[in-house]
Amino acid sequence: MGVLSGLKPKEVFESFEYLSSVPHGSRNNAQISELLCAFARGHGLRYIQDKALNVIIFKDGSEGYENSAPVILQGHMDMVCVKAADCPKDLKTEPVDIVTDGEWIWADGTSLGADNCIGCAMALALLASDLPHPPLECVFTTDEEIGMDGAKAIDLSCLKGRKYINLDCGPEGVYIISCAGGETVDGRVPARMTRIKEGEAACHLQIAGLIGGHSGGMIHLGRGNANQLMGRLLCAIKQRIPEMRLFDIAGGAVINAITDKCDAVVVIPESRVRTLSNVVKETDEVYKNVFQTSDPGVYARYEKLKETEGIRGMSAKDTEKVIRMLLAIPQGVQRMSADIEGLTETSLNMGILEMEDQGLRFSISIRSSVNSEKKFVEQIIRSAVLNAGGSVEISGEFAAWPYVKESPLRDLVAEVYKEQTGKEAVIKATHGGLESGIFIDKIPGTDAVAMGPIATGAHSPEERVNVASVGRTYALLCEVLKRLK
Repeated sequence: MGVLSGLKPKEVFESFEYLSSVPHGSRNNAQISELLCAFARGHGLRYIQDKALNVIIFKDGSEGYENSAPVILQGHMDMVCVKAADCPKDLKTEPVDIVTDGEWIWADGTSLGADNCIGCAMALALLASDLPHPPLECVFTTDEEIGMDGAKAIDLSCLKGRKYINLDCGPEGVYIISCAGGETVDGRVPARMTRIKEGEAACHLQIAGLIGGHSGGMIHLGRGNANQLMGRLLCAIKQRIPEMRLFDIAGGAVINAITDKCDAVVVIPESRVRTLSNVVKETDEVYKNVFQTSDPGVYARYEKLKETEGIRGMSAKDTEKVIRMLLAIPQGVQRMSADIEGLTETSLNMGILEMEDQGLRFSISIRSSVNSEKKFVEQIIRSAVLNAGGSVEISGEFAAWPYVKESPLRDLVAEVYKEQTGKEAVIKATHGGLESGIFIDKIPGTDAVAMGPIATGAHSPEERVNVASVGRTYALLCEVLKRLK
């Protein structure tokens, strides 16, 4: 008997345990993809497996639904593999160890992978059931967690459905009907490198104490980005000390986090150290005032370096052009949605900024639920970089899921939820990215909604999914499909 035996709905938890029986971290999808194919063969269902290991399983409509319009159900099979420091498990070769107390399900010492195998399990349960439903086109994608690579690669021309339910977005009672698209802008600005001279001092600058956070879900909170704030500090110093040269800079490690710390090294005449000290102090006071609510711990500091032999950095002229570029590139929310109150429509975040041997490198994440606005922000960045003599490359691009005012599927989901719970459904858009945007871009005119159960701690050893909520979410899904005759 399985660990989850006795939990209801039985068919969902059996399917979840089946999918969890093999390792399935991102870029390690082969075994779970084969499990899905084996499931299809075992149930006599037609399926397609592509080169990216995506799987599509088809099932005819049940009796009375043979001629109904097909419905697309979709989830991703890969998980984020994270384990506790004292956990010996190798998640590349070993599956997770599932644990339950009847109320919650988790994994012993690792992330669970309910994100998104619980959604995939619901789809499998329906494929194996004799419940009333229209024809089903169930799509299981790979490598969602590392850039939605499976969704980008998949050919959806075989799908006939124009109603699409994504099963990767909770919590229960909250239904997503729009998401941002995005892309990464990688920029480089070449610079002539020079060495420190006699009579010059090297000073370490630091902007830190910021809260940071996710550049999708928290960008609207107005938190400071240390890379942008360092640009402002460098500009203030350059205005008072024109001879200043930038010798090093480093802020951020990933593009989707608001940078909470940035360090820089500047070289100035020894006689101007006091002036620099005053500028840093003034800037520190400004930042503490501006960000007293969003980032109460922010600070700007400097320290004169004792060891300076052999350090290299930009010329004064190249320092000037880099500072101008940093000031010209915006940060944070650029536009709020006119259709959905409180939704960030367009934003950007400079997540990485660092010095290289031949100049400056940076990476910026752009998000927008309007594809044309995303491209407009890209043009602004490109213009600033080209004016500084640099270059840009675009990568990781994925489409937005635009908000539509009329959605029969959304209305049906909300109606069923209220009937089953007595509560009003929360209809929401997200500034994060979902595979739904890619699907809708490939199948224009699709009516779509995203849903999921209550789950916590995703991408961590604290990941848990609520048993009762899975049952209620599955019951809602089944009733929605029953009414799509």
